Formats: sequence, structure tokens, C-alpha cells
Amino acid sequence: MGKSIEDIASELGIVVDDCDSTKTALRQIRATAFAPGRHGLFVAGEVGTGKSTMTRVFHRCNPNHWGDEPFVARDCATIPPTLADSELFGHAKGAFTNATTRRGGLLKRVNKGTLFLDEIGHLDPEVRNKLFLVMSDGIYTPLGSDKEEEFDGKIIVAMSKTPQLLLETGALTEAFLSRIGAVVFLPPLHERSKDFAKEIIQRDIDAIREKLHIAINCTDEATAGLIETRYPDNVRGLITTFDLAVGIARSELDDDSESVGSEEEADEESETVLQIGQSSEEDASKSEGNAEESETNLQIERAHVEEALSHNALLSALGSSPEKVSDVDGIIRIDGLPDGERLAAAEKQVIEHVLKETDGNVAESSRRLGIDRRTLDNRIKLHGIVIEAR
Repeated sequence: MGKSIEDIASELGIVVDDCDSTKTALRQIRATAFAPGRHGLFVAGEVGTGKSTMTRVFHRCNPNHWGDEPFVARDCATIPPTLADSELFGHAKGAFTNATTRRGGLLKRVNKGTLFLDEIGHLDPEVRNKLFLVMSDGIYTPLGSDKEEEFDGKIIVAMSKTPQLLLETGALTEAFLSRIGAVVFLPPLHERSKDFAKEIIQRDIDAIREKLHIAINCTDEATAGLIETRYPDNVRGLITTFDLAVGIARSELDDDSESVGSEEEADEESETVLQIGQSSEEDASKSEGNAEESETNLQIERAHVEEALSHNALLSALGSSPEKVSDVDGIIRIDGLPDGERLAAAEKQVIEHVLKETDGNVAESSRRLGIDRRTLDNRIKLHGIVIEAR
């Protein structure tokens, strides 16, 4: 293959740390990708733990990828329930009204590549079971057809639930797990090491510097404020909050410094240095050493990071340690739930509460929650929330 799976993961932006679960996940992915007669992999983990990226590692490890076979990803929440069977397996001519021609589904399109289906809990149980058979046996029947077709690719399905809860709720069965062979569980951010979170922040710093020519210095105090928080959307939430902190720094720089012009007026080779706190005399000397560049030092205390955290409506409702919250405005009930399910349960209840307050008005609810309409729509689908018309 030429490259180790750790190298592939790193190229795709995954931080490969010393966490046992990360190493186990990568070993499972590599073994399943090469296993003959195995067509599927199940990835479980909370929102924002990197399920989508891990599936691309799987695809890169898949021997079929060497022939440039396709990688196709779909969020099952976006597939209309009445069209799911046809969308996945295809249909025969005359299978339903307006089915004037035979059509191949996603399985046919993938061929020998990889199909990634996120949040399969949104699929009808009958369609889901049919998909599980493809994952274990590599055979399926298009809608309205009596002819079986073979599938020679790989299917990865994902859900933001723990494997234990999936078994308890009946979303998965022991029989299915024994046939598919591998379940990869990605731990939430708060179960990872602090070094892992720091590396995530550093990679974002590097990306911002390359894209916007902004050099960022994040102090230990600011970093602590970022990594001490439990984010409902894990790594995604950490990155979003850090980006907001940088945004606050840039906006205050623009307001307070008359010497700073617009980015369009700045020399393309110049670099703006935003210092989120000054961590050491060495960092200060480095800043002074860049005299030939246009530099601006901006010091932000931990309070500025906390301001960024306050912009997250869900975090504001749950507090900085949501696992300790048992009741907010009489709506949060997470006592007794498994650790991996508490944040998701709390988020669902917050959204349900706000929807109730707005009489089901999604636009107004998204405004009150501080998120865009599309994000809220996805969250509603993710948690299976039913909006009652009033």
C-alpha cells in the first residue's frame, strides 16, 4: 500500500494520539478494508467525533481504492423515507408510479468503491435491515425486481449512539453485529487527552495562518478555557469556539487600532499577528523580531475565550459542564443516561423546549438558539423531533 494507516489518517487531518481507542479504531478499519467477503463497517460516536473523516481513511485503505473507485457519502436524514429503498438499491421499470425506466441506486453507482451512510437511524427499519444484509452477504434486490444483484464494494454506516444503547433500543441486533464483524467506536472529546485537544487547536492555527496570513499565539490560559469545556458537538464545537475567539480578536483589533487597514489594502506578503494572550517573553521577542513585517499584537485574556463560548446558545443553556446539569428551566433530564448519551439528550430537550415556546416556528427557534435554519433542521432530523402544527 506504500503508506501506513496512521500516515493516511494524518493526511486527512486526523490527530493520531496515544489514545487506545484511536489505535483500536484504526486497526479495525485497516482489517475490515482488507478482509475478503466483508462488505461493511459500523462507526458509532457522538456528533463531531470524526466519523466522516474516519470513513475516508477506510476508503483510502480499501484495496479497491487503488483503482480510483468512487467514495459516495449520504446523510440518511436527507433521504425522503418513501424514496429510500429506490435511492439505495435502485428500482425496476414499473416498480412505482413514474418509474418509466430501470434505475440503479447508490449501490450500483459505488460499484467497487465505498458508500458512507451517516445517521442510518433515519432509515425505515425494513430498508435498514435490507442494507445490513448487503453489508454481510453482498447481495441485494432492486425495488420491484425479482433478480438479485451483487455488490462488490464496501458500506460504512454510522450513528451518533453508543453500540450498547443501539443494542438496548433494538436499532442493532447481536445477529447483525456478528455478521458485519466490526464496530468502530469513536470516543467523545472529553475522553481524549488534553494533548489531543491542543493538537486540534494548533492545526486550526496553522490552517488560519496559511489561508489568511494571520499568525496566532494562544496562551495557556486561553487554551485551558477552550479545552476545559465539554462541547455537544465535540471537535467541531472546539474548532468553532476557537474560530469565534479569533473573530473577536480581529474585530476588536479593527475597532481599536487606527493603524490597521482593511485586508484588501494590506500588502499580500504582510502578516498580522494576533496574540490571544502573551504566553512568554520568548513569544514576545519573536514578535519584536519580525520588524520587517506589518505586525499587530493583540492581547486577549481568557475572558475573551469565554465570550466566544457564550455565543454558543446550547452551551449557554447547559453551562460549561453539561454532564452535571440535571434541570434547566424544567426541561433537561439526563440523570441515569449513559455518559455517551447525556449531551445528545440534553440538546434534544433544549431544541424541543424552544420549539414549544415558538409554537413550532423553526425560523424563530433557530434565531433564539443562535444557529442557522439549516443546522436546526439537521438537528431536528437527527433527534427525530416531531414538530406539531399549531
